[in-house]
Amino acid sequence: MDHHQNRAWVLIARKLTGEASEDELQELQAHLEDHPEWQLTFDLTHAYWFQNPGIPPLEREPAWDVDAAVDRIVRSEFTTGRPEPETHHVAPVRRYIGKHPVLWASAAAFVLAVIGLAVLRSYHRPAEITPTPLQAIHENRIETRPGSRSRLLLPDGSTVWVNAGSTLTYPSSFSSLNRECTLEGEAFFDIVKNPAHPFIVHTSSLNIRVLGTAFNVKAYSRDKTIETTLIRGCIAVSIKSKPNEEITLKPNEKLVVANNDSTLQTNMGGHRTDKKTEEAQVNICKPTYESHTGTIIETSWVNNKLIFQDEEFRDLALQMERWYGVDIQFASAKPSALRFTGTFQEETIQQALDALKLTADFNYTIHGNQITIYER
Repeated sequence: MDHHQNRAWVLIARKLTGEASEDELQELQAHLEDHPEWQLTFDLTHAYWFQNPGIPPLEREPAWDVDAAVDRIVRSEFTTGRPEPETHHVAPVRRYIGKHPVLWASAAAFVLAVIGLAVLRSYHRPAEITPTPLQAIHENRIETRPGSRSRLLLPDGSTVWVNAGSTLTYPSSFSSLNRECTLEGEAFFDIVKNPAHPFIVHTSSLNIRVLGTAFNVKAYSRDKTIETTLIRGCIAVSIKSKPNEEITLKPNEKLVVANNDSTLQTNMGGHRTDKKTEEAQVNICKPTYESHTGTIIETSWVNNKLIFQDEEFRDLALQMERWYGVDIQFASAKPSALRFTGTFQEETIQQALDALKLTADFNYTIHGNQITIYER
């Protein structure tokens, strides 16, 4: 084991036991971003730790079965969820680990390392010292850079996929009545059901309350709208400017909110009611399905696909900025009339732009991460 590996193990162990300083938490976050291969190891250990808050002393567990421990985590906590039309399929992460024996060994070794550190700490704690109530809960902050995406496990076992250019903040433990987090950007949530402790997602304009469900939230500050798409379960959404009113979504429904309109419009099943307000325009509709495969476009990014259908060029350019980590400018200030339909998955930014050029009359230049669009 080299110095960097040992340091990473110590940092994660200190985080799980609540002993990490702010500097150590930042150091750990930087390590996970620079070494994404560690994320699975961390997730497995994180899951086990919160299933077993009291680690048994060594004399009670003389022969620790690492494979059984990891298998228990896999069975009870981990899925590689992929939202599909009408349902939400999951597959055990063991299939993934089984193809990567190095990851399996790393995960197993890391479980032992954290347990060992916890036990070592318990042996060296003075007998007269008793735990004191927690005075402050550390706040975790996950930031994904443009061009990158991340998956993480929350303290309650819920799984979140965080899209590019997003920020998710949540406490290191959910000790209050509600489980709460704050999102700027886009994330897909698969929430563990707990009726006694509702889960709440805060965005700049919305509060989304759930019990156990799977849904997508898109809340980028530069976008025209904020959207939440329900895949499974039920969610109640309140607009912050009208906190006493809730909108309930059922599976296969999408809520779209625009904060720059003076008419509140609710469209359910073809029936629309208009009501004057000073806050927002609200529309409830169905998710958008890709015409050939039936894939839900709103959640396709979880499967590493950027799908767009009849999208305005400038709106598509904003998505491509986040997807590829570039900056796209239009040489003309007037709105573009071009619209596009297609899918990007493994294409480079240049290949993507060349594909768009096949159906539209424009040119572009690339200088580093700066792209300029010239429409003819």
